[in-house]
Amino acid sequence: MDTFILIKITEAQFLADSCVILFKKEINSGSALFFWYTKSMIMGYHEWKACIEACLDCAAICNHCASSSCTKEEGVKMMAVCIDLDMQCASVCYAAAQLMSLRSTQAKELCGICAQICDACGTECGKHDPEHCKACAAACLRCAAECRKMAA
Repeated sequence: MDTFILIKITEAQFLADSCVILFKKEINSGSALFFWYTKSMIMGYHEWKACIEACLDCAAICNHCASSSCTKEEGVKMMAVCIDLDMQCASVCYAAAQLMSLRSTQAKELCGICAQICDACGTECGKHDPEHCKACAAACLRCAAECRKMAA
């Protein structure tokens, strides 16, 4: 059985940037392996959980709004901008959630873009009366707020 020990070394103790060492010692063989990670490399799901969840929720609701609801409304042509923004919003939300989960160095930049698209989608959906559009608008605006916090 493997034993894992997580040790944080501060700037004064080791590097200019905070560093985390994951020490894996294999009990049976007596050998030891060291893995080094900068603090930014271990940021990810747990630190950005609220934003990841807001993005995934927004993407699901935007997909529902575009494919299952808006396309079935009377006067679907007047919903064209809403449908287009729903699809764009869902795509960027899924991408942002994935990059955050992967601890990508580009996650903050994409979340800034995601916030802009979510704001546009939320504003457009908010102009329409159907309940699914109102729910979509609320999810988009929540996601935009979370993405702005994450990107800051």
